[in-house]
Amino acid sequence: MRFYPVDNEFFLDSEVQSQIYFRRDALIEILKEMLDFFHVVLIAGQSGIGKTSLAVDLCNELENNFAWISVTASERKLDTFLQTFLKALSPFLDETFEKLQIKGTRREFEDLFLCVEEKIHKRDLLLVLDDVHRIYKADWFENFFVTILHFSDKLRFLLVGRTEPPFSILKFRASQIIGVLQQESLIFTFNEAFSFLRQFGIDEKTAQRLFKESNGKISKIRKLLEKELNSSCF
Repeated sequence: MRFYPVDNEFFLDSEVQSQIYFRRDALIEILKEMLDFFHVVLIAGQSGIGKTSLAVDLCNELENNFAWISVTASERKLDTFLQTFLKALSPFLDETFEKLQIKGTRREFEDLFLCVEEKIHKRDLLLVLDDVHRIYKADWFENFFVTILHFSDKLRFLLVGRTEPPFSILKFRASQIIGVLQQESLIFTFNEAFSFLRQFGIDEKTAQRLFKESNGKISKIRKLLEKELNSSCF
């Protein structure tokens, strides 16, 4: 069994969810290495390709040394995002924050992180922002993004989104300030898909067909598997 985030809290997967789960050990190790080198890593790829599952697997190895935010469209409002952000960090802070009133300038974010790092009682705490693409268009996001790249010491960030931010991050990648795990790395290989499918009695020929239809997307592989298993019951 493993834990999975629901509304920024972690719960045990149901038995059915666990039965269709596939752990990608090689990618988890790559992600660990990236987070050891960069303190901000972005996982970017289309929906259903396994981004969140990969982040969940990593967090399950960190025990309680992480905080998780499932970003929603409402977090485009800065005060809503800050409330969610500080609530996620609250178990790791020596004291709570009063309600913040900031406009989202880079200096204000720098001051915020100074306060957070003074109050936080753990080093190398990982903060996951899942579905971070939902706040890319917020007028304050670029300032927040640049601040976490250059400023945070005790916090590491794992950003999970469907795309890279709408502004260029090439200079940050070239300067080795941020690591990016792109969609090409997230697509399942046939060997991975077959290892997963044969647990359910799927032969190699059928696995090849399902893999081709799925285009390497794990969410599609699961749906095709469920359809295949249902059809075999009749």
